[in-house]
Amino acid sequence: MEPNSKETLRQVSDATLQEPLTITVDIRPQGKIHGRLQTWGVRPKQRVFLLAPITLGSLIRISKLLLGIHLRLPGQSLDGKEGALLQMNYEAIEKHTEQMAEIIAIAFQNNRQPASKSMVNFIMENFTTHEMQGVLALVLQQMDLTNFMRSIISVKGLNVLENGKPAPATIVNGSGVSL
Repeated sequence: MEPNSKETLRQVSDATLQEPLTITVDIRPQGKIHGRLQTWGVRPKQRVFLLAPITLGSLIRISKLLLGIHLRLPGQSLDGKEGALLQMNYEAIEKHTEQMAEIIAIAFQNNRQPASKSMVNFIMENFTTHEMQGVLALVLQQMDLTNFMRSIISVKGLNVLENGKPAPATIVNGSGVSL
């Protein structure tokens, strides 16, 4: 691939990250009456969310939630009991499902306000595990961690220059790193 086409692909991916993504969620009826109201068109059958690039404040709150998730590895089984992997899955579901829903809610709201309890409840009542995984993958994409880390590397390169030590190759000092 030519250098120009690599740069073009990078620009296209950067432009894609700046555009909000539209996510449509089916609203599952909460009872027979709710289902009939949806059928008659009185209550909505779907809800649409825009997932914009994650702001720094939301990035911090999401990161704190992600740091709170501790999973036991399969090698750390429960006393060698059969079904330990299944039990670890159940424990993870019990301990972390609400945190995952809160991460999605923070990403949808993407503002200073804490994730609303009603939004977290909506996600928990209407998302399947497959939908949750898909939306979380999009949230991670919208977090744009690569550019955040590039910023840290650039700043770190400047700090090293201030200390009089040779700086690592970064965009800042132009030592041959191509992004």
